[in-house]
Amino acid sequence: MNGTGKTQSVKKILRSILIIIVILCLAAAYFSAAGLSVLGVGYLSAYNGEGHPSDYTDTSAFKEATLDTLDRLYLSVTTDTPGLPGLDGGIVYFAFGLASNRVVCSDSSITDIPTFEEAYLNGSNMEYVCRVSGGVYTTLSYASGAAESEKFGFADSAEFLGGEIRRYDDCVIIFALPKVGASFSGFGLSRFELAVLSEAPMYIMTLFGILLVSLAIVIMSGSVRRRIERKIGAMVVWTWFEFKLALLGLAVWFTLSADGLIPMLVRGLVTGIPLLYCLGCNARYYPSSFFRKSFFADLVGSVKAFADSLLPVLPLQIKLRHRIAMLVIFGFAVPIGVFFLADALIGAEGIRLILPFYVFYLAVAVYIFVRHYIRLCNGVSDLIRGSSMIALGAAVPEFGFEEDDDLYPLAQNLTQTDRAAAASADRMFLQTNKKLSELKSASTELRDMISVLEITIRSADAGPELAAQIRNISDRADSLTRILDAEAPLTAPVLKRCDLLGILDEVVNAHLPELSAARLSIRAKLPSPPAYITADPSHIHAMLSIIFDNLAKYTLSGSRVELSLSLENGHWVFEMVNTVAQSSSSVDAKLLPSSTGLIRAREYVELNGGRLERTMDGEHFKVSFSLPAAH
Repeated sequence: MNGTGKTQSVKKILRSILIIIVILCLAAAYFSAAGLSVLGVGYLSAYNGEGHPSDYTDTSAFKEATLDTLDRLYLSVTTDTPGLPGLDGGIVYFAFGLASNRVVCSDSSITDIPTFEEAYLNGSNMEYVCRVSGGVYTTLSYASGAAESEKFGFADSAEFLGGEIRRYDDCVIIFALPKVGASFSGFGLSRFELAVLSEAPMYIMTLFGILLVSLAIVIMSGSVRRRIERKIGAMVVWTWFEFKLALLGLAVWFTLSADGLIPMLVRGLVTGIPLLYCLGCNARYYPSSFFRKSFFADLVGSVKAFADSLLPVLPLQIKLRHRIAMLVIFGFAVPIGVFFLADALIGAEGIRLILPFYVFYLAVAVYIFVRHYIRLCNGVSDLIRGSSMIALGAAVPEFGFEEDDDLYPLAQNLTQTDRAAAASADRMFLQTNKKLSELKSASTELRDMISVLEITIRSADAGPELAAQIRNISDRADSLTRILDAEAPLTAPVLKRCDLLGILDEVVNAHLPELSAARLSIRAKLPSPPAYITADPSHIHAMLSIIFDNLAKYTLSGSRVELSLSLENGHWVFEMVNTVAQSSSSVDAKLLPSSTGLIRAREYVELNGGRLERTMDGEHFKVSFSLPAAH
């Protein structure tokens, strides 16, 4: 067993390690594929067929951002375009329109070009400066590490601006950039394009190798992957349908809100692909569960479950539903409607006139509701009291409900149920009594035949062996007769007011010879008589006879027995405790559970509305029973 347990533990550890490896390979395959997609699309969009740029100012992204910035500044001083939305953060600019005499500057305190150049361009840390004036483009760049200045005329603006031609007549435009950081939009995209064009081939080959290796491991471990995907699908099942839709909508919005192909692709890979993969696992292993779990559906189901308790299944439910509806309509809706109507027609004075009548109206409504509630509670109490008679074996009394009463159907059902149970019990009693009577008759006939056989053998002077066999057969017949007498069905109790102490005194006096022969020391702690109970005296007498007969037969010789009787919570509680016994074991004590007849005694007690219990601790025992006290 130890070897098998260790083997199972090792297998679990190896399976866990394999699951972790497959999860890591799944992540590696996804991230390598995502990286390949981003790098591939980025490389294709950045490569313009003219070779690699020397620095980021030669990239297509930088030229597009420059053209966009110049267009926005030109429009701001030549048209009524309000503000400059969309410019990169950190850029400083100055634009002046000769025709419109309008100035736009990143610093609102500067109104002329010399002041702007003195503040931002002379000795500043700007890495790139572009100036347009009189159709001439002048640039100063420190992107390559050294100062590089270039001039472009109107004819060469197409090459400078990436294929577009801009003259920007009658205006002066200057903008400058600090050090540009990598990003997926604006001037920062040029950094990304430069890195992709210079390093992308090596990264693409590396990611492609990682993708192949991880995919190979994932494909080879198909059973483990399916187990992982099934767990993912199970987790998706437990999420709300509304939450799934919200995630899908958020992923679509987050992806489409990106400005540009690369940012859209990156956001889609980060949010959309993992979400679609999880939903795909759910669709593969739990195909019909996507629309099943819903918070709104559960809420509607809870409301429906509450409404189902008021459905018109029984007349009482119909009346309860109607009364609730009437209370809501006439106790709330109608008064509120009257108040609003009075306020609209006759104003606050009308409401003051209505309030005293409403107080009287509310008092009447509450009185009617309380009266029906009291009647219902009293009727339920009558049903509870009547149903308690079933446990005592008595017939359920007539409740006296009228046919239009709310509880009339329940009373009728309870009465019919009691009659059916009584008829079934009578039928079973007759059937059992008939079978036992036949067996008892056969046993008596057998006993008579054995008696005749004993007389015949005695007159024939048979040997001792045959006589011993006949005595053995006679003892077996007597034992069978006693068993049939013990298994005979009990009669229904005839409940009377009787004194438990008087019955106990009769039983003890009848068993004094057996108790004395067993040398038992009995100590009794009993109250002063009487101790009235409501029970069948014959049943209680038979039950006590069984208990004291067992006490005399099976209790070890020399034992001490304590008897007590007390009134607790409306029941007389009797206890018999064997407190001292010999140290040696006893065969009779071991046979006590199956040979004492306490099952029959318990039936007597339960038929009279009581309860009997018996406990054993080694050779010690305790028997207790409780019977309802008479009122």
